[in-house]
Amino acid sequence: MNKTLRTILILLALGGLLAVGTTSLSGCSLFCDVAKYQKTVKPLLQEWDDAVKLANSTPRMSLPPQIEKMQSVRREVADLKIQSCLTDEHQLLLEAMDSQIDGFISFLAQDPDATVQGYFQRSDQLLSEWSDALAKK
Repeated sequence: MNKTLRTILILLALGGLLAVGTTSLSGCSLFCDVAKYQKTVKPLLQEWDDAVKLANSTPRMSLPPQIEKMQSVRREVADLKIQSCLTDEHQLLLEAMDSQIDGFISFLAQDPDATVQGYFQRSDQLLSEWSDALAKK
């Protein structure tokens, strides 16, 4: 087999692997598709932001339904099928959501302000780490 034909066959084989890797095999592709992840997560993050804004303007005694909404969105985010190369980043997002929820639960329980603020600050820190980690991919 001459070199040109062999090169063409190798390129075709690699092209086929790329096609399979980017469309068919969840978590097993040849590259990490951050844009697809962001597109998948975006509507849930918008829903999350809406729930947090509402919770921030809700009186303490009326918070339980708002907390339930945040927990529901968090479960949807946790259930997403993501590539294995994004597992660590996705975990940061889930931990940020958990910390935000814990902050509202702590506020509801009338814990000291420092405790409540600690949860919210931790959530902000984790969201920043999540964003930075995605930018580096």
